Amino acid sequence: GSAVFRSVATLDENPRGLTCSALAATAIAPKAELKACRSFEEAAAMVKAKKADAMFVPAAYPKLGSFLMDETMAAVAVFLFPIPALVLASVPGALVGKIARLFHHPATTPLLPKAKVQPGELVPMSSNTAAAVCAVETGGVCITNSACAAHFGLRVHQVLRSRRLMPFIVFVAV
Repeated sequence: GSAVFRSVATLDENPRGLTCSALAATAIAPKAELKACRSFEEAAAMVKAKKADAMFVPAAYPKLGSFLMDETMAAVAVFLFPIPALVLASVPGALVGKIARLFHHPATTPLLPKAKVQPGELVPMSSNTAAAVCAVETGGVCITNSACAAHFGLRVHQVLRSRRLMPFIVFVAV
């Protein structure tokens, strides 16, 4: 529960609290201090350095196995959190059919075949938030979560995955 962890490290970027991981961490451990990290690897380093009590990682993270096999860390809990819908979005007015670049977090790669776009280049980003920021800054298109899309005023063109339960794994240092 929330009383166990004073601080939780997870993927989060500016603006704070919009990644699926940050939304999950603040809902599951509302009293814990959220330690925003630019990557899950950075979050793991914080836990190992005792700068955070725990790390929350979604089971969809492609490099999850590296944490499961790390002998200096242990998975101590798994919880389900309903992450926001994952959407194809752009700034209002952007042409979406054939686009130059599509910004997305690697965890959303399995959703790419469902996207009704033909990107010239797939640009992997560090988070759904970073993907949304790049779409805003370049007038481009991204796959992000619906919370980011709403925050940035992006137009949702397609829901690629409806709001659904995502397993999150809690890791601590051993």
